[in-house]
Amino acid sequence: MEQTGTTRTCCLAQHQLQAMSLMLREADHRIANSLQAVIALSHSAAPGDDEISRRIRDHLSTSVSAIATVHRMLSVAQQTGMIPFDLYLEELVTGLGILWSDGTGRRAISSLCQQRSVRAEIAVRLGMIVNELVTNSCKYAYEGCDHGEVRVSFSVNDGTFVLLVADDGRGFDVSAATVGKGRRIVAGISSQLGSRFRYQPACHGTIAILTGPADVLLARNAVKGVLHA
Repeated sequence: MEQTGTTRTCCLAQHQLQAMSLMLREADHRIANSLQAVIALSHSAAPGDDEISRRIRDHLSTSVSAIATVHRMLSVAQQTGMIPFDLYLEELVTGLGILWSDGTGRRAISSLCQQRSVRAEIAVRLGMIVNELVTNSCKYAYEGCDHGEVRVSFSVNDGTFVLLVADDGRGFDVSAATVGKGRRIVAGISSQLGSRFRYQPACHGTIAILTGPADVLLARNAVKGVLHA
C-alpha cells in the first residue's frame, strides 16, 4: 500500500524522535563519565595527604556527586525538570556516609523526607547545604571518635519548608565560631532561596535549621542572584 503524505510525515517524526532519544542517552552517558573524570582530576590535582588537599578532594567529590545524582534523576524526568527530593536526599546522604566512614570512624547518616518533587535547580542548592552541614558534623562533631550519627530531615508544613541537620557531637559556640567557606556557602544559598538559616540551641550536639517559603521549591527561576563561594 502506498504511503500517504501524512503517514510519511508521521514515520519521519517517529524516526527523528528515536534518533533524539539515542542522542540524549549518549549525552547522558558522556556527562556521567565527565563528572567521574572531574572527581578523578580533583584527586590528581590535590594528591597530597595534608589537610588542605584532603579538604579540596572531599569538597569537590561530594559536590560533583550531588550534581551527578540530580543529573541521573533528570534523565528520567526531562519533561518537567522536577526530581523526587526524598530519593535525591537518600542517595546524597548514602554517598556522604560512605565518604566519611573510613579509618577514622564510622559515620551513620540517615535521612527522613516527605515524598515531594522539587525543581532541579532548587534540589542542587539544598543538596549543597546538606553537603556542607553533614561534612562539618562528620569532621568536627565527632573528631577523635570511632563512630557518630548525623540526621537529616526535610518537611513542608503550612507553606514553609524545613531542612534540618543534627548530630550528637561535642557542639560548639556559634557566636565564637569562625565563618569559614562552608558557612559562607550556606549563607549565600539561604539568601538566594529567600530562606533563613540558624543554629538551634541543644542540650548536646548541634542542630542546624534552614526554613523558607515552600513556593520556592516549585517555582521556575526562583534562585535569586549568583552564588559566590
